Amino acid sequence: MGKDRFRVLMGALPPLFYLSFFLFLPIALLVHRFYTGGVFELLKEYSRLVYFNLFQASLSAFIATSLGLMISYILARKRLPQFFRSIASAVSKVSFVIPGVSMAVGFFLLLGRRGFLNTILAPLGLRVDILYTFWAVIIGHAFYNIPVTVFIAGNAWEKLDGRLIEASKVDGAGPWRSFLKIELPLLAPSIIASYLLSFVYCFTSFAVVMILGGVRYSTLEVAIYMYMRNLQEFNVALALTFVQMVIVAGVAMSSSLFSMVRVPIGSPHRTRMNTLSWFLFFVPLSFIAFPLILSMLSGFIYRGGSFSLKPFELLFKRGLDFLGLGFFKIVLYTVFLGVAAASVSVAAALFISYFSSRGVWFFKVLSVIPSAVSTVTLSMGYILISLYFGFNTISLIPFLHSVLSIPIVVSILDGGWRTVPNEVIEASKVDGASSVVRLFKIYIPLLKSFILRAFAFSMAISFSDLGGVLMLSERGFMTLSMGVYRLMGSRHMTEAKALNTILMGLVLMIFLLIESTLGEED
Repeated sequence: MGKDRFRVLMGALPPLFYLSFFLFLPIALLVHRFYTGGVFELLKEYSRLVYFNLFQASLSAFIATSLGLMISYILARKRLPQFFRSIASAVSKVSFVIPGVSMAVGFFLLLGRRGFLNTILAPLGLRVDILYTFWAVIIGHAFYNIPVTVFIAGNAWEKLDGRLIEASKVDGAGPWRSFLKIELPLLAPSIIASYLLSFVYCFTSFAVVMILGGVRYSTLEVAIYMYMRNLQEFNVALALTFVQMVIVAGVAMSSSLFSMVRVPIGSPHRTRMNTLSWFLFFVPLSFIAFPLILSMLSGFIYRGGSFSLKPFELLFKRGLDFLGLGFFKIVLYTVFLGVAAASVSVAAALFISYFSSRGVWFFKVLSVIPSAVSTVTLSMGYILISLYFGFNTISLIPFLHSVLSIPIVVSILDGGWRTVPNEVIEASKVDGASSVVRLFKIYIPLLKSFILRAFAFSMAISFSDLGGVLMLSERGFMTLSMGVYRLMGSRHMTEAKALNTILMGLVLMIFLLIESTLGEED
């Protein structure tokens, strides 16, 4: 028993050191600076900003959860043809990993003054002018968070034992009564968990607000970034960071508690599709798919909606001159950050997920904590680390991205560890294999597909980040998401669309890698 505890302790040291320095230390520095900086009084001046952020996040999450439940209901309770089921799965997954700036480009092309929707409505004498309004932010957030409900509540709904519904029918209950009395109470924890997680994402949104809404509809995340840029307002940024950290941590932890509740598992109960079912399926799916498709094709769409390579020509002729950095340097920095972040997060998550998969609750809690801290909050902590320890802020970006991806990477690898047969582990111990030999000769080969999938997700998260790289980058450094944002902000929309298509192409390559590794698991 003593040896087992010693091995657990030695295995726990690397991830504990990693999280202590790159997660807990920046949070501790922020808390220390908050309490010693005398900025509590400043919060009264910005209470309106906090209330607005709570309202918009609540409304956005409600719409996203409602639309997500429509798709989840069809996938769980209707005999949907496999072709449409695959489309729904693919669209939901892709929209979950695309960068916020790319989503914003898709909405510009859909809802802009000369966008796809206004082109259709023009012959009818109608016009939609929604960009840079409150509703543009709400729609953008709803689009981005529909997949959260599909993943959490939808998966629970599909696993719910269909015999319970069949038994209620025998007792004379109709579809609505069966749903309200049986399905809804059992699904309530997963629905609440998906709503709360969507709330966190909407509350800490950065790219969507900056591009679709502007400073007028700032979230705390955007406000922190804006105040941080002005050194005279540094204390205000710290105060707002602390408030956001407390709110997000409370909501994220509540979401994780609700997500732990399991439904009775069994074969699903499905009925035939009807007209209403097709409507409930296609409306929210189209809401996701149209901006997604337009964003992917944005680099080929020129004036008047014609397809052309002109945007790419303009990008290389004048767009890169404006950015002040060569194209290959921007791609190299983006890929390097992604690979470095994924390498660190997968290495740390291998240890964390090993213990969490074996029921060590402490490591399960550790893996959830990063989801309770926003990108800008952590970035503020990293700025304090650079001030206290003299680190270059750019060198901290890979660690920031790795911490942000820890929850999903641990979740993926946790599932992988549970597939490793205990007999294999025990046999290797009998043969005298050391821990290092077992790791490289047994565990990693068995977990290869899970590791690749986790690596790909971590890279996608790194590619998608905008707030962190904007706060921690310096002159002469830029990623693709930064480039798209800078070009859009300077009204170089044509060049921004071309660079966005390149960014989307890289993210989709990662998505294809994820799908291929899923095939290996099966």
